[in-house]
Amino acid sequence: CDRAYPLPDTGQIKLYKELKCPLDQFELLLVANKVGKTYPLCPMCYNEPPFGGNKTSCWDCEHPTCKHGKRAVGVLSCPDEHCRGTICLDVNSAPKWQMDCNMCNFQIKLFQDQAHKIVVKQDECEECGSRLLEVTFNQKKSPLKDGSLERTACVVCDDAFNELVLAGHGQNFRKGKGKGKGKKGKGKGKGKAKKNVDPR
Repeated sequence: CDRAYPLPDTGQIKLYKELKCPLDQFELLLVANKVGKTYPLCPMCYNEPPFGGNKTSCWDCEHPTCKHGKRAVGVLSCPDEHCRGTICLDVNSAPKWQMDCNMCNFQIKLFQDQAHKIVVKQDECEECGSRLLEVTFNQKKSPLKDGSLERTACVVCDDAFNELVLAGHGQNFRKGKGKGKGKKGKGKGKGKAKKNVDPR
């Protein structure tokens, strides 16, 4: 047919492991832009946002069961005072783990490339409302002072985690810049759907 689905015109685009959107069963794409930000995208949702608003990536999606949406990978509000976005874990960034804002180019480099696995927990930090990260470090490469290989904590408020991050826009990173920024967006990382059902 003649149906076309325009896509972002910046960066490289490829199929995303033959994974499909739970809303419309379209195959997902993986978009990588010039500043090192990589995020999943559904062609249908990008052109016809299921929850309204502008063109959307999976990181903007409020669907309650999507493994790629904001509820699954959103961690905290963007520390940039001019941005209303959410910092999301890039699950494809291993071993050079990073988190990226779903609206601007703010990035957070995590754990000096020494983490083996990172999972965003549903639990929130009692102090700032950011989602906790469950981290498994590489054997013999733990950057933690006590040498432990596993830790679950807030990347904003936990000193052991916070001193192992580099934050900034694009390639200009500043160590520990995210500390103390979680309070302004309590609970925002998880996001709340307008309806707890598929809109389609």
